[in-house]
This record gives sequence, structure tokens and C-alpha cells, in this order.
Amino acid sequence: MSARTRYDRAIEAAARPRKNRARTPDKDGPASLEDIIELLIERARNEESITVGDLMDAVASRSFGPVLVVPALIAVLPLIGAIPGMTILTGMLVVMIAGQRAIGLEHFWLPERLEAIRLDADTVKKGGEKMRGTARVIDRLFRTRVVFLTGRTGTWVTALVCVGLGLIMLPSALLPFAVIAPASAVLFLALGMTATDGLMVLIGFVLSAGSAVGAVWYIVPHL
Repeated sequence: MSARTRYDRAIEAAARPRKNRARTPDKDGPASLEDIIELLIERARNEESITVGDLMDAVASRSFGPVLVVPALIAVLPLIGAIPGMTILTGMLVVMIAGQRAIGLEHFWLPERLEAIRLDADTVKKGGEKMRGTARVIDRLFRTRVVFLTGRTGTWVTALVCVGLGLIMLPSALLPFAVIAPASAVLFLALGMTATDGLMVLIGFVLSAGSAVGAVWYIVPHL
């Protein structure tokens, strides 16, 4: 199945009505960061506000990688990530999604209250549009390689690392821009899983180690 066909099917899924439920990843979901951004923009189009659940449903994912991209992307987007409380929200999403993957679940579930949190649709759309050019550049870096790091064991390790990064994101709300490092690490890991690019997953591990060191040096003294 072509990448364009996957994208078209994911667009159709983004337009379906949302129900609170456990979600099973769709193997025909988006295959790149640009596709994921387009899905979020499409979901926000012609709406005044959208919920966290809407955003998660917009990504008809072939794996947990694209699903993890959503909170990480929200955290690093200037227009959205700067909203008060957004760092805590995205950190919680990363911990819950990655945690469920780490214990071997084939679907993920979010509390109804978390799914019902509303965001300004225009802010989501504008943030996504500003990220389009960067997404195209990032997508060129990813390709299938070193695939053993994206296999079953590699995915489990990546999920555990993302849980740790999500926990680091929570206190990052106390300091300006502190969330950028752990959220970027989650983004690299999630995109690496999506593209079965083990080299980028390895780079994500390096960024994760740097985020942990940064948390000890920059965040912990301010707690």
C-alpha cells in the first residue's frame, strides 16, 4: 500500500466521530511527520475548539510511534506548547501511552477527563502550518535502517525511555523552554519507531541521556 493511500485513509479516519474507547493502532496510519501534521490540521479545520481525544483519533496509527509523536509535537510547537499547563498535559500523555506500550498492550486508553480537555483549534492549525517546512526537512533524515532497534525488544526499551522522558517533562513546566529537550527526544524516538529507523532511535537515546543530565542540572535545583 502506498504512502499516499495510507495518508488518504488516515484523513478519512480523522473525520469520523470520536468515542471514548481503547484505541488499537491502525497499520495503515501516517508514515511521516508531515502526514501527522496534516492530519492534525485537517482535524482542526473549521472548528472553534478540539479535544485531546480528537487529536489522538486524528492519527490513525500503524504503530505507537505516530501516537507518541502527537504529545511530543504539541510540546515543542511554540504556539501550542507555550499554553499554560500544556507541558504537564503532554508529559502525562507520553507517560500513559508509552507506559501502556511498555507493559505489552496492543491498544491504549486515556481517561475521559484527559481526552475531554479542549484546545483552541485555530492555534493548533496555525502551529501545524508553521511546522510544515521543518517537518519536510526532518522527514528526509528518516529511512528504514538498523531495524533490530525497532523490533519487539527495541520498542519495549524505547517505551521505557519515553516513560522516563514523560516524567522529566512534568517538572519542566516550572522553567521556560525546559521541556524542549525531553520532548524532542520523545519526538526522535517516536519518529524512529514510525519509520523503523534504528539509527534515529539511537540518536533519540543519546538525546534522552542528555535530557536526563539536563534535568538533574537545570530542573532539580529549582524544585
